[in-house]
Amino acid sequence: MTPHEIRALLEGIEAELPVGDWQVGGVPVWPVFRIWFVFAHDPFAAGHPERPSMFGAASRVARNTTRYAGAAWRDRGHRDRGGQADAVFFTHTTCRVFQVEGRWYDQFCEPIAELLATRGLTSRFLEHAPDHQYRVPRSHASQLIQPALSALALLARAAPVPGERELAAYFARHHPALQPSFTAVRKNVAVLRLYARYFARELARIRPRLGFVVNYYDLPAMAFVLACRELGIRTVDIQHGIQGELHMAYSHWNQVPAAGYAVLPSLFWCWSEDEAREIRAWSEPVARWHRPLVGGNLVLDKFMHDDDALVKVFDREVSRCTTATNVLVTLRPRGGVPLLVRAAIEASPRDWTWWIRLHPAMLAERAAVEEALAGYRDRRIVIEEATRLPLYAVLRHMNAHLTEISSTVLEADRFGVPSVLCHPTGVEYYAALVRGAIGAFTAAEIVAAIQTQLVRPLPRRPCATIGADELAALVAGAS
Repeated sequence: MTPHEIRALLEGIEAELPVGDWQVGGVPVWPVFRIWFVFAHDPFAAGHPERPSMFGAASRVARNTTRYAGAAWRDRGHRDRGGQADAVFFTHTTCRVFQVEGRWYDQFCEPIAELLATRGLTSRFLEHAPDHQYRVPRSHASQLIQPALSALALLARAAPVPGERELAAYFARHHPALQPSFTAVRKNVAVLRLYARYFARELARIRPRLGFVVNYYDLPAMAFVLACRELGIRTVDIQHGIQGELHMAYSHWNQVPAAGYAVLPSLFWCWSEDEAREIRAWSEPVARWHRPLVGGNLVLDKFMHDDDALVKVFDREVSRCTTATNVLVTLRPRGGVPLLVRAAIEASPRDWTWWIRLHPAMLAERAAVEEALAGYRDRRIVIEEATRLPLYAVLRHMNAHLTEISSTVLEADRFGVPSVLCHPTGVEYYAALVRGAIGAFTAAEIVAAIQTQLVRPLPRRPCATIGADELAALVAGAS
């Protein structure tokens, strides 16, 4: 299904059925179903995988516990020692997207924690590991909690949830070919409830005044938000990518209960007013429970300043690999190097440098990407620096950007780097959100589109970022 088709279907359900009334054990069912449906029907959504059998899950827990033990031991010096804190961050290891002085840095959460520290406010980090990818040594101490979450997932017992009959009847009337199976939704609701109880125990020890989360619509993150809500702790979802009208975790929630949804965050931290406007369009009637906050992008703002000491260090490293024409290609998890991108590289001028950047969640695919591009020896291809260095350090030196669907389109636009979108879904998502993006769907079209973009660079657009005093007031509950 296309993003527009998914949005229309979900809006139709919300217009006809009392989705806001469906709850079980304090868990609102509709947000769980809605997010699951998007992940199940959008071929580009990197969402919750199908859960394995009991035996397969038990074997996986044993194997991944070993991975955890090794990572925790190697990086034992950065283990969170516990205690209370003013703010708690629930993050995941793939937020550690680059290294600073040899330590993996969480580009979404650490800048906020650092800003809080300037006002004497303390932070703690709870960190899980999607696909059990551990990135150590860590820049900031954290409590690694993936083994606990994996074990709890084994204990969950699924049961029918409210709304199943109504939804089945709706699909039978309007979309008979899409009749959903509720097995995954039942399991997700059960797992979410167990996760929330776990987080409630952790939060009772930390006693924070504010909770931050990245990617709130991931199942563990929804449970964290639910636990905070039940304990009266406000939550903030930190923007990590697109939040436009076709991202159904952030837009077009058309039937929100008067008291909000307990698994949606209190505040949506947005990079700019553009994203905030989309969220405000549906959240204004329930602004007491859900509203946008324009906080900016603190790391992006740093890389907008040429005189920053850290930026200068990365500038020198990037400059060693740049040539006159540099094209950044951003890949998506489990997508490898698309055949169309390979064909465009082969058809491009030989003096172009292609920077191939793996998504932070696909580092395990590095060998496959290198193998796919090994035959292009007459082309200049940079994989290692393009992936290892901060995205914003790379974007500072790029002339054009090519992707199927990566939200790097938004960040490239901020740096004045024009994008070419080589998949119709990417055009559907981003064409209306960024300046001058071009769709191109053959190798010849891609090369021609990049050549067009090379002669029309854009001015940079910095984000206005939140100040330390405003952030401190937010933690204090005054904002």
